[in-house]
Amino acid sequence: MATLQSQDPIKTQDLKPILKLRLQQTDQPQPEKILSESEVVKILWGQWHCLVVKNRILYRKLYPKNGRPPVLQLIVKRTEFIKSCHGGMTGEQ
Repeated sequence: MATLQSQDPIKTQDLKPILKLRLQQTDQPQPEKILSESEVVKILWGQWHCLVVKNRILYRKLYPKNGRPPVLQLIVKRTEFIKSCHGGMTGEQ
């Protein structure tokens, strides 16, 4: 999970810059502010209007096409999420 309070900064280093920016401001920052950041941050910056932070956790607001209300999609660092799913109690260590 991408929170600023995470105990392992390596797991969230790709998400931390965008989470920090989203917590600091509602308007999308200028592109120059993220030029030196990872590709993940740049992609999320492009989705700025869909990003939501609740309890210091980053989500993407998705709007279903079938007229249903919007839903929140948890944003996680993919490689770490997959490792934790496959290396947990039921997976290989």
